Amino acid sequence: MTVPFIDWVLALPEDLKLVFKQELYAFEENKKMRYVTSIEQIGIEQGLQQGLQQGNIQQGQIDIIEVLEVRFGEVSETISQQIYAIQDPAMLKTLLRQAITIESLTEFQQAIAQTT
Repeated sequence: MTVPFIDWVLALPEDLKLVFKQELYAFEENKKMRYVTSIEQIGIEQGLQQGLQQGNIQQGQIDIIEVLEVRFGEVSETISQQIYAIQDPAMLKTLLRQAITIESLTEFQQAIAQTT
């Protein structure tokens, strides 16, 4: 514990000493972490992985819609819903490439229909 050293170095008034010790104790208690079992660690890692994968999927969906909006203006709710229904990262990557190169929203909608 660092309190004896700090007490020796700092000469605080009695009322501040008490406040300091209470704050230091609270700080040290907050730093203590409970033991995480190997099973819990596996669960945490799986949860993080799933969260990252879901985040990548959502970003892929957003990217496709953004490209379509930049190229063609407003994207219909129907097309947006079709894009948000896709959960396969590889399919989203393919559709993003098509969104960049395709000639019209109608053609893009046909491409979605072919991939789903």
